[in-house]
Amino acid sequence: MIDAGGGGGRAAHHRELPLRSQVVKRTGLRAREHVLLLILGLTATAVGLEAQGTPKWRLRLEGGQTEIHRGTAAGGILGAVFGRAIGEGHVQIELGLAAGSADEGFLALTAGPELRLFPHGRITPIGTVQVGLLAEAEYVGAGASVGAGLLVRPTPALAFRGAVTRGTHGGQRGPHAIVLGVEVSFGDR
Repeated sequence: MIDAGGGGGRAAHHRELPLRSQVVKRTGLRAREHVLLLILGLTATAVGLEAQGTPKWRLRLEGGQTEIHRGTAAGGILGAVFGRAIGEGHVQIELGLAAGSADEGFLALTAGPELRLFPHGRITPIGTVQVGLLAEAEYVGAGASVGAGLLVRPTPALAFRGAVTRGTHGGQRGPHAIVLGVEVSFGDR
């Protein structure tokens, strides 16, 4: 049966979705493909770098799942972090930008230290403290988060990591995230 009216069928269902949902549906896969290409490019670059120790400058791309408010729909998160190791590398100062699709979407600009227990080891636990600006539909203002994870370094210039973060903003819990990332280290040692 063909629905000539607009009351049903697959095409009608797509017309009824809010514009934001249509955009996320149409671009979600494309954005993931771009991130994958960036990660592959960073990996190839890092494998090609000759390093005598861990370089001090770092660029990280990460993605995962996030929830901005308890009880709202979870969504994806993509982030980029630029940092520099201080001293022997136990502390890294970071500046990050992240966008998430949870609830109605959000943007976050953060800064803070990351602690690495064994900064030159192949495997090291990590801990983060971040403060910054969070913008979402219901709130624009300060936010903070803490996180913990594990970093695996196959070469001095390349690392893979996984982390869990818990955040707060405007007196509410969130965003919370589980992320995986790839990090390239470069520059002076």
